[in-house]
Amino acid sequence: MKPLKTELQDAETLRDLGSASVQIVHDLKNQLNGLKLYATFLRKRLEKAGRPEDEQETVSKLISGLERAAADMNVLVRYGRSVELRRQPGTDLARLLADAAEGAPFETATGLRMALAARIVRAHGGEVSHEGGRIRARLPLRED
Repeated sequence: MKPLKTELQDAETLRDLGSASVQIVHDLKNQLNGLKLYATFLRKRLEKAGRPEDEQETVSKLISGLERAAADMNVLVRYGRSVELRRQPGTDLARLLADAAEGAPFETATGLRMALAARIVRAHGGEVSHEGGRIRARLPLRED
């Protein structure tokens, strides 16, 4: 039998795995952006050469797919980093959360985007709950 690991060892392993995963995702995102540049070059070349519409459309769909994948990976990278708080008077937290949750046409990453938004709320001392299709965020108006 293997000895049980302590919770501290498990947490350390998870932290290391998370850090490595974020780095891998970051590198993949950069590679996707490179592929997008090549695809954009091909699209422009196809347009200049007067290639058939279906060929141009295929390359445009390829570019869109690469953009979505890179955006989803960017969310993973942002979620994997610690949230840095910088208090600024007059900050529109509703807009901040909307920006964090933006991109819901990318259905595969919606849950992750919502988790990132919830993480931002909690980092600001707030609470997040959900019921059915609604999310409720509560933020303190000021620190006591």
